[in-house]
Amino acid sequence: MFFLFYCVTSQLVEPSMKSNVSGVAGTVRIKNITNAGLGAAERHGKRKDKSSDSRRINSEPPLTTTGLDLRRLYKRHIEGAFVPKSRSQAMHLLLQFPTELVDGKDPAYMLHHAREFAISVFGENAIFADRVDRDEKSEHVVDLFVVPKYVKRTKHQEKIAVAMSRDLKILAKRYGRPINPNGMGRALQDALLDYLQGRMGLAEAQRGSLKQMAGSDWKSAEELRAQELDAEKQQLAAMRQKLVGREALIVDRENQAQATLNAALSKLAEADQLRSELASDRLEAVRQMEAARQEALEVEKRARDVAAAKAAADAAKVEADRLIAEIQSANLEAEMARLLAKQDADAAKEDREAAERHRITAAAAKDAIVQQRQEIEVERALHLTQLELLERAADDKNRLNLSAGQHPTQNVGFVMDQQHMTQADTRAYLSPWPAWVAAFARQLVSALETARRLAASLLDREKAVLARDIELKAKMAEADRNLEAQRKRAEEHTIALAELKKRTDALKFAEAAVESASVTAIAKSAAAEGRMVLAKEDLQQSERWARALALIDQTPNIVVVDSHGVASFDPEVAKKLGAEFAETMGSPVPDWADKALTGHLILAEGMHTAAAAERRADELARQLEALILRAGPVLNPSQRALVNDAQQVIDRVNLGQVPRDDRGL
Repeated sequence: MFFLFYCVTSQLVEPSMKSNVSGVAGTVRIKNITNAGLGAAERHGKRKDKSSDSRRINSEPPLTTTGLDLRRLYKRHIEGAFVPKSRSQAMHLLLQFPTELVDGKDPAYMLHHAREFAISVFGENAIFADRVDRDEKSEHVVDLFVVPKYVKRTKHQEKIAVAMSRDLKILAKRYGRPINPNGMGRALQDALLDYLQGRMGLAEAQRGSLKQMAGSDWKSAEELRAQELDAEKQQLAAMRQKLVGREALIVDRENQAQATLNAALSKLAEADQLRSELASDRLEAVRQMEAARQEALEVEKRARDVAAAKAAADAAKVEADRLIAEIQSANLEAEMARLLAKQDADAAKEDREAAERHRITAAAAKDAIVQQRQEIEVERALHLTQLELLERAADDKNRLNLSAGQHPTQNVGFVMDQQHMTQADTRAYLSPWPAWVAAFARQLVSALETARRLAASLLDREKAVLARDIELKAKMAEADRNLEAQRKRAEEHTIALAELKKRTDALKFAEAAVESASVTAIAKSAAAEGRMVLAKEDLQQSERWARALALIDQTPNIVVVDSHGVASFDPEVAKKLGAEFAETMGSPVPDWADKALTGHLILAEGMHTAAAAERRADELARQLEALILRAGPVLNPSQRALVNDAQQVIDRVNLGQVPRDDRGL
């Protein structure tokens, strides 16, 4: 039978589900393990597995009173005892002491009480190994390996026997819990609380919260870290969504600026029309002045001797000079207004062209991002197909014949038989193999060759047994001819040999099955390790860049825009964000992080451009209003109505402007 008990405390659940008894509750968890699990636990205790490197924070050795050779200790522990046939070989007991009530710097104290607690439940002769790890972040966990033994009495004999659940059932009855895995697990937690309060004197200790549903709610350090990274990825997705919203706001502001610019151009056209009308009026005034002058000359010529006529002619001349001076002044003002309007129109045209260039650049950047994402997905699918092909090639029944040799297109150190591949397999086989996948394939080839040599050795042993069987049969035939009197005994011997052969064949079949299963397990383990190494590197890189992007998002003044509208990261502000930020910014940028960084810069440049366009539009509107004000005294009624319409357009534009505090950098 296989039992797995979990009792929840704050140290073994997700950070987002922190228990209300965190720090004052202890936890005991039992996991029944097989022979393979015992080997895995031994490798972890000796720090020979992958998870050890990821969890290690120092090089301090573990504290143990038994040693770390779990399989040797287990064999010595059960020697001479009756072990019933079961998938489970031993129990792995993990006991975590309350972090706020027990000193984590005293491992000997915790190991002593962990052993005493286990003895109180399973008896004196149950623990065969113990360990307190000191090189990991958690300091309050003790590992015990338990195989309970008891005296089994029958009608005719007494013997030492192993029983996995006997003591737990007794414990469940003692605490009034049901005799099932959940009941036994809760009784074990009840017993731990009694031990903490009674034997250790921790009156503040409390019981861990009851689970809300059946099943395992314990997560490893790697799983907890993966959940944290998932949360950070969700945060990055929200940041990217926010960036998209800001880009939409920039586009909207650019559209508003363009509308303002179009209105200004329309007003400039109206000003040109007014200038033309003023020029026409000026010509009419000149014509009238010339006619008046001619008339004055005629009068002077006809009546030189008449003083009154002379005075009238002089007055007309003075008036004509005054009109000429006024017309010349109006002409100069109109020419100045035309030059200013032309300059404003040229500047507005340049701004419009710059805005169009920015829009085209942003669209090209978005297309490039989509193309990169598609290429990454295709490459990931190819790598997964190659890993699946290697996994099937590890089984000789698929006839792919994975072995060392010269690949047809690359120097990767292995070959396969393409005759038994599908078209998809052939494409994956002939496509470029990443270095880490090729290295994994070479390790797999080495493991397969070792397995094949073992299988060949097994075949040689089978042939030797067959030869011995033939030799024995020949000797038996000779004995039958020479010793007829012992025929009956020879027949009995033949039956015994047949039975022996049957057992030998069964043993060979079992050994072959074990070897095949071992090769398959090695292949799958190697594949899993390869995926885990890649995932671990990606997660670490994503974690660093996620922190860097969070710092950038929390530090708006790190992005500056120069006088030319080009955005960049301020190195003086970046220095203040720490050494890790500087190291991350200097490392290769993942695609998703590069898109986020580019988005920050594009956002800053767009907001700067929109603000400049708005300021320019405001300036054009003010200049146009000044021009209308100067031209007001010389306008006729129809021109005055046109100017009033232009003024209303300016007023509506001013009412629709974006507030000053939202105009960008």
